[in-house]
Amino acid sequence: LANTLLILGATALVMPIALTGSGRRDAVVALLATALLVGLAYSQLGARWLGFGLLAAIVAYIVWRYRYPGAEPIEEEGDDGQKTWVAVLFFVGGLAVLVFGGQLLVTGAIDLARIFGVSETAIGLTVVAIGTSLPELAASAAAALRGKSGLAVGNVVGSNIYNILLIGGATMSIAPFALPT
Repeated sequence: LANTLLILGATALVMPIALTGSGRRDAVVALLATALLVGLAYSQLGARWLGFGLLAAIVAYIVWRYRYPGAEPIEEEGDDGQKTWVAVLFFVGGLAVLVFGGQLLVTGAIDLARIFGVSETAIGLTVVAIGTSLPELAASAAAALRGKSGLAVGNVVGSNIYNILLIGGATMSIAPFALPT
């Protein structure tokens, strides 16, 4: 919900967004993955085989997107070797900060839940959901400011697909449990 409503809403305030072409196709996949998640939550099913099924679904999605990209090629802006290394350095640095910040966020959220006597589920659905969406908000806002609304929407839609199928599948494969409703 934070990804879809917060990020798409904020991005739309910066620049009008529209789902076209492969963005529309991927939004349908995200909607189906969300419906599957809702179905799993309400059915109270939690099993290792379901986790492996979600992982198989993300692999199938990746193969399908690779075989049928459905989008026009990305315009290249004449990158030289120096720009590539700077981009790699920023990526690695950003990833390191993201991992460290993620650990701090989870630790802080658990501490908040204990201090205020709130369930960890409630903290996860609010503080952690918004906190983990902030990097995506920054990426989508930057894309929208540069006039790349397709990138902004793709960031959100792709994130939702991967969160449900990959993260959900890996989690359920390792620790199968029914989703809380």
